Amino acid sequence: MNASQDPIVDELSTVLGNKDLMKAKGLLGLYEQSSPGTRQWALHQVRAAVPTMALPILAYLVAKFPTELSGPFHAGIALEQSLACADDDLLQALGLETHEEKLITLSYLKSTPERTRVARLVDLLKTGDDLGAKLAIIESLGDMRDAAASASLAPFLIQSQPVLREAAMRALCRQGTFSALEALVGAMGRDRRSDRTIRKNLNDILAGHGPEQLSQLLQSHHAGLRVRAKDRLREMGSAVVPLLIRNLQLDHIDCQIHTLNLLGEIGDKAALAPIRTFLFKAPEDANVRFAAYEALAMLPFQREPFALAAGLEDGDESVRIAALKAINHHLDDRLVEGVRHILDARDKTAFFAMGAIIDQECDALFLKLMDHPFFERFALSYLATKAHPDVLVALRKVLINNGHEAFLEKIKPQRGGKPTGHVVFAVDDSQLICRIYRKLLHEGGHEIHTFTRPQAAIEAYAEHLPHLIFVDLNMPEMSGIEMTRILRQDHNSTVPIVMVTTQNDQEDRQAAGQAGVTRYLNKPFTRAELEAAIGELIE
Repeated sequence: MNASQDPIVDELSTVLGNKDLMKAKGLLGLYEQSSPGTRQWALHQVRAAVPTMALPILAYLVAKFPTELSGPFHAGIALEQSLACADDDLLQALGLETHEEKLITLSYLKSTPERTRVARLVDLLKTGDDLGAKLAIIESLGDMRDAAASASLAPFLIQSQPVLREAAMRALCRQGTFSALEALVGAMGRDRRSDRTIRKNLNDILAGHGPEQLSQLLQSHHAGLRVRAKDRLREMGSAVVPLLIRNLQLDHIDCQIHTLNLLGEIGDKAALAPIRTFLFKAPEDANVRFAAYEALAMLPFQREPFALAAGLEDGDESVRIAALKAINHHLDDRLVEGVRHILDARDKTAFFAMGAIIDQECDALFLKLMDHPFFERFALSYLATKAHPDVLVALRKVLINNGHEAFLEKIKPQRGGKPTGHVVFAVDDSQLICRIYRKLLHEGGHEIHTFTRPQAAIEAYAEHLPHLIFVDLNMPEMSGIEMTRILRQDHNSTVPIVMVTTQNDQEDRQAAGQAGVTRYLNKPFTRAELEAAIGELIE
């Protein structure tokens, strides 16, 4: 073919030599009309040019003539070969391309013996300065379900440039992986607008996740992610119980606790036997044992013998309380007889059990033990002098409904003035834990308000103006970190907030500190630890 027949042959070499990118693209607009031989010759010419010419032209050809991407040698193959250039050359070329061409160029990057495609994109993202190139690289990383890709995008979520921040958020949402979700949650707390966007994106992503993926998220280091995964799994109900039961075999304490919480809340009787088997292995962590007994207290009654009474001998006080609640829920004649034997000993365990039965409002047990002389004397004295007023109010209804008005007449409450201590909020989704707070802080003379929903505590804040707040980390709908952030941002609250949790993740501690948490307290806690926190933080 001579020059008069095809201007590409006549002019392309000169244009490439002059590095005139626009004229080269204009000339190659005739590419599709040229003969196969001319097209192949043109690709060889472009391939031999410097990368800043070759890469934009080849990406242009791939975008403009997608139907020509066939045969042993075409623009896509030439583009892939040209990408063996140095990173600096690639970054310069990206700066000369349209956004579509940038994405095409990056899509042809292949893994090499030295670096994976993700690794090269990450390196390009770190070293490049061109905004358009960064946006294209971020978008390309969003198509990769890789932990390293997610980690490279995470810093852009706190970028000052909104366009980069939003691009990184979109990319992580497209990934939707464990690491991507953790990166999104880890960026919360920067400002309310970003938080709202992240929360919406998280909900959208999790709505498309299946039980296996959601179950994996119970091992996340971020409370906000665990909370949302638990909410979704709870909604799925009995269908996820077999999957959750398998979680009990994992060597992951926090995941075991979250799993036990869910099994209790879902309330499927199929979880009874696996939890009993799990307890039989005597987990070392008291929080795990507590969660197991608490779950049993929420499951449907099933007439089977099982040694719940063994929990009353546990070395941890909170576990013993949880065991009592489980006994109260699954009460039968054998369990009643076992508790009566404990009371007959009149030792420290007996006194503890009687106090816990009253404070935790174990109504079924209370009614079965009323005829026990030792329990009756203790109950009358305890209700008159030590029990929180709410306990007596609740018990009064139970006794009246069961025809025991005569017992009520024996209770002679001592007149007590208004609490002389501080106003304290305790927020925990466990009713059992809330009652433990109520008992311990009431005994210390404090005015205690308990909440099982963070939103209820937020709404009550202005009315009661607490001097200090104890808040759980993991709760449905909203984590303790999110609740703290709302109180600090929306209510300008400066009240000391103590995060109480079974976990010790550095990510949670960092997020809690950024949200405004004053200090941490680990479960299981004691009255002395609560009082120490109050004394230290309230002036």
